[in-house]
Amino acid sequence: MAYCTGAQMVLKFGAEDMAHVTDYDGDGAYDVATVDAAIDSVSAKMDSYFAVLYAVPIVPTTDDIRDCCIQLTWCYLLRGRDSMTDTHKDACTEWMAWLKDCATGKAIPSGAAPTASASAPYVRWQSNDRIFGRDQHL
Repeated sequence: MAYCTGAQMVLKFGAEDMAHVTDYDGDGAYDVATVDAAIDSVSAKMDSYFAVLYAVPIVPTTDDIRDCCIQLTWCYLLRGRDSMTDTHKDACTEWMAWLKDCATGKAIPSGAAPTASASAPYVRWQSNDRIFGRDQHL
């Protein structure tokens, strides 16, 4: 499940900047398929971090999760055009650190429900009584 949409990215960065980053066919418009593929890729990466402690996909998508997806998708697209600035790198680093914190439990994404394994991280086992032994014979 995608955590943001192309329309949300256009609202954040503008159609002109989106076209500059994704217009590979030269028609002057941003390429919807390129943006959607980038969003799907970033959302899957986010799920790989969230899945450590939370049930994925996280529904509904809250502001922090959407903002993370928008920014990381933008970074993904900029990297494809080799247009990454220091400001963009800092934003990417910040959001990746947040994802890592979510995976370790230092940060909690809004609306996330913990998985069963997150609430019981240690394996518990129980065995039956001993059947064979020095003092027990069948």
